[in-house]
Amino acid sequence: MKRILTIAICISSGFVFGQMTQATDAPSGSNATLYLCDSNTVNYANVVGSGVTWDYTNLLGIDVDSNGVTESRTLSVSNVDPLTLDSLFPSASKKYSINNQITTYYSTSATERMSQGFNFSEPTLGDILVFWDTIPQLLNTYPFNLGSVSSDTMAGRIFSENPTASIDTAANGRSFATIDGVGTLKLGAVDYANTFRYHFADTIDAYVKITAIGIDLPVTLYRDVYEYYNYATSPLPLFVIYSINNSFTQTPSVIVLSKELPAENVGMNEVLSENTISVYPNPSKNVFQINVPKGARVELVDKVGRHLFNVDGNTIDLTEYASGMYFMNVSYRGENVSKKLIKN
Repeated sequence: MKRILTIAICISSGFVFGQMTQATDAPSGSNATLYLCDSNTVNYANVVGSGVTWDYTNLLGIDVDSNGVTESRTLSVSNVDPLTLDSLFPSASKKYSINNQITTYYSTSATERMSQGFNFSEPTLGDILVFWDTIPQLLNTYPFNLGSVSSDTMAGRIFSENPTASIDTAANGRSFATIDGVGTLKLGAVDYANTFRYHFADTIDAYVKITAIGIDLPVTLYRDVYEYYNYATSPLPLFVIYSINNSFTQTPSVIVLSKELPAENVGMNEVLSENTISVYPNPSKNVFQINVPKGARVELVDKVGRHLFNVDGNTIDLTEYASGMYFMNVSYRGENVSKKLIKN
């Protein structure tokens, strides 16, 4: 039997605008184009409850392409097409996509929204298909209000054709969803009152075959999603923070999307290269100062490539580590650069 926990807190007729039901589910054909933002944008995880404010007025750096044009991504909801990949999810009636890179297959009833699986691109493991064909995934119950919580377990299979780390095994997962806040979302110069935030997270346990050594290793995939809805404006979210991670690299890939530009948009058009990152002093006895492009992700690994920690800030402190060689791996806008660090 599926485990469903629903808790209603602080619900009144005044919060109908923050209520998810089968009727408020985005109809097929819905779409919205949102700006691609700085992946380091704060997620305001602790700003919860009634009457809160999420202020993104100046916190969104907008990504731009090589021609200086602001980049965007499209959210869309459509009916499944049995003549395409959708046929692998026969129990689903609709699909919700982010730029055709992340697609959730689902169906709704008067009491719940269920996922039959999804596909997405994970930076380390590549394109992944997840099928919840044994036990489908509860996304949330209906009606879903401020303070409602749904949790569930699911089961099926997971598949990836990554040439160095393939996956084709059974998969089990756990998921959690809640509406954790209702209030005002400030995006650029626009204030969206009566906005609610839907927070969804899940973990997936499976095995990865490492081609180089020919053995299967356990892996856990993590998703953590914040979606801000204002039904007076759109049936689709106005603002999204979508994070994907795995237990191998422990370095999340984050997509941030916004309906509005920030009040002051400086853009993020810096190109990653040997010339745009620096480490000094190098060698160093303990602490290294680093310069990397804003929004870059920095990971420290040892000389055989084992992950040590992710770097947050402009220093790397190796006081607790032995003397020797280390590597700082920097990832930015699809590019990767590695710098050698020598600790004396």
